[in-house]
Amino acid sequence: MGGLARLRWRGWEQERFAGRTDEPPWFASDSKAWADWVACMDAEAAPARAALGALGLSSLIEAVTTDGMEEHEVQWATPDELERAARTAHELLLARDLRFEPAFAVYCGDWGSDDAEAVREMMAQDLLDVAAMAAWGRAHGKAALAIEVNW
Repeated sequence: MGGLARLRWRGWEQERFAGRTDEPPWFASDSKAWADWVACMDAEAAPARAALGALGLSSLIEAVTTDGMEEHEVQWATPDELERAARTAHELLLARDLRFEPAFAVYCGDWGSDDAEAVREMMAQDLLDVAAMAAWGRAHGKAALAIEVNW
């Protein structure tokens, strides 16, 4: 798979053409790993989805939109809940908390386990990037956020 992920908010399409100059942060990576993770979490990872749900982190994979989705079809998250989920997941990932490991295993996916520490660092950065996007959304008065993923 290959993908792109970026921040979206309710009303984005209308604002997009209104001469915006204050772009939200992007993923430091090419965002492919994040987009692939979301796709795999949706397609084949019931135990990992359940683990995120039990941890209260579902917004990371549920507050998602794809190109062509209508706003009323999106399960939006508030900036606070998205940032909290990203920061909590970041802490659990770095602590190697066994409750978060199923989600990390799905993120590793195609990367394999040969260099799990490099993949852990990449996911950690992606989670910090999501937290920064959520903070940007809050600072810019966005009430509802999602990560757009396209493959």
